Amino acid sequence: MMTSLMTQARLLQKYSKCFRDIPQHYVRNVTRTLATHSTTYKALVSKSTNIHKNLAFEQYLYSTIDFHHTNLLFLWRNDPCVVIGRHQNPWVECNIGFLQEHNIALARRHSGGGTVYHDNGNLNCTFFTARNGYNRKRNLNLLVEAITKSWDIDLTVNERDDIILDGLYKISGTAAKLDKTKGYHHCTLLFNVQADTLQEALSATHIGCKSKATASFPARIANLADADNTITYEALIASVAEQFLAQNRENQVYSAEWVDPGSIEGCKDINKIQEDLQKWEWVFGKTPPFHIHRQFRKDFKGYSSHVQIHLDIKAEIVCGLVEKIQINMKGFDSKNIEEFIRVLHQECIGLQFRKHTLEYKLNELLNTSHMYDADMEIGNWIMSCILDNVQ
Repeated sequence: MMTSLMTQARLLQKYSKCFRDIPQHYVRNVTRTLATHSTTYKALVSKSTNIHKNLAFEQYLYSTIDFHHTNLLFLWRNDPCVVIGRHQNPWVECNIGFLQEHNIALARRHSGGGTVYHDNGNLNCTFFTARNGYNRKRNLNLLVEAITKSWDIDLTVNERDDIILDGLYKISGTAAKLDKTKGYHHCTLLFNVQADTLQEALSATHIGCKSKATASFPARIANLADADNTITYEALIASVAEQFLAQNRENQVYSAEWVDPGSIEGCKDINKIQEDLQKWEWVFGKTPPFHIHRQFRKDFKGYSSHVQIHLDIKAEIVCGLVEKIQINMKGFDSKNIEEFIRVLHQECIGLQFRKHTLEYKLNELLNTSHMYDADMEIGNWIMSCILDNVQ
């Protein structure tokens, strides 16, 4: 059943009491306030749409607050980005070339789980609790109840802790981080995400890669707006925040607080966490070891006879660096090519497994190889085959 625009307006009016823009002095002390209250439920909404800033703030909240007496809900959304789990392989999980071409950020989070695409049509919900209060099923059921109370939508929670629309389509995926005393569970809520961009961004083109990294489980997705197009970001967070804050005692009245992570007292610490999250050594370098095995074949003309060359490429990547590369070529004998491959085996060791780094080194080796034109054609082909593994 479609909720009318008039009904949506009443919802926003009803939930407006759940929100307030925090005075600056309160913003600076929000984490201290959270840490000193008795058991309460509080909700924060980030003003930032920067994935690395929001992940940094999430990590800051987790590391600085004692959640034994506070349950905290952090609501946030991001500009277009892809977020991989802590133990995942970005070369396998997403289309890195597409991300770069469309200026879509790539981030690695601290929690486990699979890869997700975010944009402004997705709401992220992070539930912080003490370890003994961690219960993702309860959190997901709270979200389902919040949404279905406001909109006539069929939502269920499945055995994988996904929220499913109409029994078929995934609109939420879950991940978590736990230690001895506390933990957090965060999940997505797709309400109006760009589905075509999501599909392209998560359509990895890498083949011939073997890895023990955590793999994502593809699923059919949909938006909440597919079921009711009156659902907006503001109305959704209002509904979720009210449901969460309703768990407080009757004499405790709290509203969701809008926070700029760059303005609070701990912003220097947040900025440092953000810098670390943006480093290549974290995003790519934390990838579990993996190896690649690819085979190529090509016909070459311009020689005394027809030449068909078979190329076998093997590479081992550790911490995002080339630890070993081995190239075997059959079908053509050339001392220049053999020397190029020999030097390549040595010079590529220790390089970051990224396209422009390898391309620069391979071009340097080709330009100093003193090959004839015919050999140079084969050398360029070998280079293109290697770069095809990198995206």
